[in-house]
Amino acid sequence: MPHSAPTVSLFLLGPPRIERAGAAPALKYNRARALLAYLALEPGFHTRDSLADLLWPQEHTPQGRDKLKRMLFELREALGDRCIEGDRHVVRLAPSSMVWVDALAFEADTDPVLPAPPPPPAVGVEAESVARGWRDALDRCARAVDLYRGPLLQGLRIDDAPDFDAWLDGQREAYVRRLVLALSRLARGRAQHGRLGDALGHARRLVDIAPHHEAGWQLLIDLLMQAGRREEALHELDRCRRALARELDAEPQPATLALFDLSNESARSADAAGLATPRTESASGLPATSKVSSPVGRSAVAPRPSSLSSGDTTRPAGRRPQPVRKSRAHTDASVPRAYARFAMGVAHLLQDRLCHATRAFEGALRTQPDEIVDLSFGADVRSMAWSLLSITHWRAGHQTAALEAGELAVERARRVGDPHTLAQALLGAGVLCQLRAASEQTLDYTAEILDIAEHNAMPAWKLAATALSGWAMAALGDLEAIDDARTAARALAVQMGTVETLLLSLLQGPAS
Repeated sequence: MPHSAPTVSLFLLGPPRIERAGAAPALKYNRARALLAYLALEPGFHTRDSLADLLWPQEHTPQGRDKLKRMLFELREALGDRCIEGDRHVVRLAPSSMVWVDALAFEADTDPVLPAPPPPPAVGVEAESVARGWRDALDRCARAVDLYRGPLLQGLRIDDAPDFDAWLDGQREAYVRRLVLALSRLARGRAQHGRLGDALGHARRLVDIAPHHEAGWQLLIDLLMQAGRREEALHELDRCRRALARELDAEPQPATLALFDLSNESARSADAAGLATPRTESASGLPATSKVSSPVGRSAVAPRPSSLSSGDTTRPAGRRPQPVRKSRAHTDASVPRAYARFAMGVAHLLQDRLCHATRAFEGALRTQPDEIVDLSFGADVRSMAWSLLSITHWRAGHQTAALEAGELAVERARRVGDPHTLAQALLGAGVLCQLRAASEQTLDYTAEILDIAEHNAMPAWKLAATALSGWAMAALGDLEAIDDARTAARALAVQMGTVETLLLSLLQGPAS
């Protein structure tokens, strides 16, 4: 906990509870717990009307405000009057100097952009300082993962508040993803410092939390092999087979099986820094790696003119591209909260609630500034938000805004330099072109996706390109191509996440 000794502690990861002055005041109502979590994880003032609409969407505004007033009274009784600030129009939870929140502490000390570990031969005062900083970051991360007692607001569900449930689902997924990445980094870091027992403990927790994340199994098996515990490694391989079959109806990848080929030490040493060969693609949607481990391909090296605006490659005023740097600290930004807002936008878009989707995607863009790159969610959240915002604008009839957002998505993805991020942005741009009946431009984007997939061993993205190009060729007169598109889309729905499936599903109606 912070040194400023806040007067109240909120535990939101797992079953929610409150600690205040040695006591544990309880909240009677689920909506009071939901309101407390929302105020804690969405800092700043909120209008009473917006909170009432979030938690009581079926009620008229006066009735919703009355119920909100009763929930705020319960929160003041539990936390103390000073912890809830506001007036007749707005309300917020007091700053962290008064209220400590486990989820925010977990987020702060499991920063996905940890300092890079020093190279083994480094010596001297400066090298020792770097090494000490790395060890301290790992220690903070280890303390933070102990705060994760279970899913956010474990057991809580409000059936008649869909916007809140969408927000909560996004937050839960964001924190699980962050936990998976933190455990992976802890296991690698502890092993690098000779603490193999701790490393194995983190790796075992990782596979228990995310049994469908094959990179976690690879890490656990490789650590056991390094420790000379081959029989245990074989047992974990058997568990891995069963887990992948149960969760994904899949078999372990060759990279997992190759960990047992002890005669091929040279191949294994290429991944010594990471201990395990990560999946190039994660069917679960969990991050396969937090940094690019292979070339993006020719198409990602040199930016090409955008096809979104029918040949007009002039950038919008004030939108000069700037290099994207990988930040070592998120300062006031929150990538998990950006992802939660993005996930809420996806949920709204699936329900064709375009105004709500627009606000959610724009909220994600505000929460993750342009200078921050974070690949812990499989791809850059900001680029994905621009991409789906472009589709949302188009469906809402805002064509100019759609084209600008699509250009910004591709532009950012090229600067980020991650193959998954770029492929997703190009897929969104291709879908937008297809919605505009610009099928020849769609084929340009599919060709680039295929090039990236070929250079980076991304077979699922070949399916995405095949599906999109099939609809484009059908629109150009090759009606037989639609069968290939539908077959690829069905296979893709099994292997990839909601975002890619959503993008391609937008084309199935018109193409039929």
